Amino acid sequence: AQARRAVAGGAEFREFTRVVDLVRDGGTVAGVVVENSLDPQGTETIAADVVVAAGGLWGPTLGRLAGVELPVLPVEHCFATTAPVPSLAGANDELDEASKPLLRHQDFALYLREYNDR
Repeated sequence: AQARRAVAGGAEFREFTRVVDLVRDGGTVAGVVVENSLDPQGTETIAADVVVAAGGLWGPTLGRLAGVELPVLPVEHCFATTAPVPSLAGANDELDEASKPLLRHQDFALYLREYNDR
């Protein structure tokens, strides 16, 4: 849902694309240099007014390109969903996926929450 809203506002996503450098204009990031998917030996430069570091686990690597330290620690996080729950049918949608409180059991490192109709 967030991605669709961003695209509607003019954002472009490049999944599975490795950023190898940043384009700078003074102290501002003005774009990225990525591996060219058609030519793994080549690169492609993409100009951008706004660049969002959404590298997840690779965030610290992206941070180093920008000269900043991103303190990200990778941890395992399991995610499972149930089959549809009849009583949740129509209660939530993709933009508002949960309407009930979250249940967290810290002793067992788990939490339960709605995810649309599951």
